[in-house]
Amino acid sequence: MIVYSRIFRCQQFYWRSLKKTSATFRFISSILLDNKLFFVIMQSLIEMKLIAVIKLIISIAICLGASIIGSFLTTPAIPTWYANLKKPFFTPPNWLFAPVWTILFILMGVALFLIWHKGLDSTAVKTALVIFFLQLMFNISWSASFFAFRSPLAGLIVIVILWIAILLTIMNFYRISMVAGVLLIPYILWVSFAAVLNFALFTLNR
Repeated sequence: MIVYSRIFRCQQFYWRSLKKTSATFRFISSILLDNKLFFVIMQSLIEMKLIAVIKLIISIAICLGASIIGSFLTTPAIPTWYANLKKPFFTPPNWLFAPVWTILFILMGVALFLIWHKGLDSTAVKTALVIFFLQLMFNISWSASFFAFRSPLAGLIVIVILWIAILLTIMNFYRISMVAGVLLIPYILWVSFAAVLNFALFTLNR
């Protein structure tokens, strides 16, 4: 009898717990569904993802826009002035520049997105973005100095400033997002190579 009594009490405890759990579940469900809280939460999450996607597209578009401006300044000089310059042995073929710069500008755009997505309330983010857009301006300025004005010397001066600006951008980005900082490393490596090439072109064509 004692055993049956204990089994009976366990069964009662189990059913009471189940009822409480069911009641809790119904209560939560009623809050979520009856007050449309669930739909509001889901809509907010979708909107957040949509905003992130829009920010990513804008960020990449900004950087590719800078690339297009640089290309517009560069292209006319390639078959004429640049083709007649004395070049060092390590000069890459002309066809290589466009795909490399396109990839670098896309990586730049992703890095910009990662920082922008952290929020503009932070002073560190604002500072990093200001430095980023400064280096983007110097990037375009190098195309103008070297190709549009056909001056290796002016290009050399600008690309040194650009290199410093990229380094400052990487340092500021890295403090906010390690990934954003790392994404810019191929960029500074390519600009380092471009600076050496610019110097060689300047010395060979004085």
